[in-house]
Amino acid sequence: MLARTHFSTHTLDLKRTKNQHTNSKNRKSTDSCKSNFFTKKTILFFSLLCLLSLQACQSQADKQAEAAAELPLPPNKLLTPPETLAPLFNPPTAVLRGFDWNSKPEQIQDQESASRIEENSLGSEIFSLDLNEEEFADITYQFAEGQLTAIQLDIYPASEASANNYVSELTDFFNAKYKKRSTLWEGSEKEQIFTIFLTQKNSDSGPFVTVIWEKEKE
Repeated sequence: MLARTHFSTHTLDLKRTKNQHTNSKNRKSTDSCKSNFFTKKTILFFSLLCLLSLQACQSQADKQAEAAAELPLPPNKLLTPPETLAPLFNPPTAVLRGFDWNSKPEQIQDQESASRIEENSLGSEIFSLDLNEEEFADITYQFAEGQLTAIQLDIYPASEASANNYVSELTDFFNAKYKKRSTLWEGSEKEQIFTIFLTQKNSDSGPFVTVIWEKEKE
């Protein structure tokens, strides 16, 4: 009788131990499931946050692009230049002398009426133009990978008074032709915006006036 009781007690202890082990495994499994659930939930939350941020940035970029597209392009009016400037703007079309930003070096070489004086190794074509018996101008077409990016006009007047006159007439002409900004002008040709700079300086050889038409970077 005592042996049977001892066996029953031992069997009960084994069952309790087994149940405790099973309950412990169940708790660990439950805790693991909860941990995985919260980890997935966290990842989902941050993924959704990143997606919303990207959508907000894209929406802002779209709005900026739409606003830019709605702005009118600056003018480049076809005007007849004053007599003093006529040789420089002959013909008075496109950006300068009939050439626009799509003009290739070969096209300018063939069609430019001024005398070609230099082919620069840095990618430019330089021409010289006599304005009168005492004054002349150099025109430099600058290229990058075969694309026209800037045009520089250097005028060499006979005197400082003549230089002042060129600056005055160029300023009036540009004010009528382009959009005036604080220290420069802005125009467009075939939907390509460009800026125009005008400066007057003096050197040991005398005064000179420089105008630069520069294509806006895309």
